[in-house]
Amino acid sequence: MIVGIESIKEIASKHGGQIFRMDGHYVNEFNKLTKCYTFIDPKNENFNNWSDVLYKVAEHKGMIVELDNVKMKDREKGLLNADSQPRVEQIYPKTVQPKTDNLGRPELFE
Repeated sequence: MIVGIESIKEIASKHGGQIFRMDGHYVNEFNKLTKCYTFIDPKNENFNNWSDVLYKVAEHKGMIVELDNVKMKDREKGLLNADSQPRVEQIYPKTVQPKTDNLGRPELFE
């Protein structure tokens, strides 16, 4: 599954210490953009699967980091499986600006 991660924040864990929460969106089976999130704990073995992703998201604040190979843990909650082995596919702006002509007007045709 492809997921667009938009933000990351460090929060206190219920189990002590600090963890990372990543929030984003994916396109569900009804072709609707749906919120999703996951928690990554540096103390867990699966942290190695996510460490590069965490750095990319932090490095590209204000952008969307698109991940592939992410699995869902609880679709109703939008909870991503932290045991996934994500791959960074691309990074792009949160809002895509329309192409403009040399006078700054939106182009009507591509």
